[in-house]
Amino acid sequence: MWSSGRRAVPDRLPDRAVQPRQLAEPPEERARKLLLHKREILKLGGRATEKGLTIVPLRSYLRNGRVKLEIGLGRGKKAHDKREAIKKKDIERETRQALRARR
Repeated sequence: MWSSGRRAVPDRLPDRAVQPRQLAEPPEERARKLLLHKREILKLGGRATEKGLTIVPLRSYLRNGRVKLEIGLGRGKKAHDKREAIKKKDIERETRQALRARR
């Protein structure tokens, strides 16, 4: 199993781990192999292909000098959910514009 399109940096670095040199050189984005037990690979891969779920990174953190990735299974939105989300965003945008116009 591979992780792609993600930098190998935890979501939140501890203060002692950040050094100026590390911030100047951003880590490269490349595919990285995830280390999983065989049963974990079969379980996640099977459910992802069988039920149409997607494997999603939830958070990343440092442990013993390695970046750990917490992953989960997620399901995409249905069409009616997307329409509701779009309507909600439109209403919020219109109210913000109306408030700006009143000032």
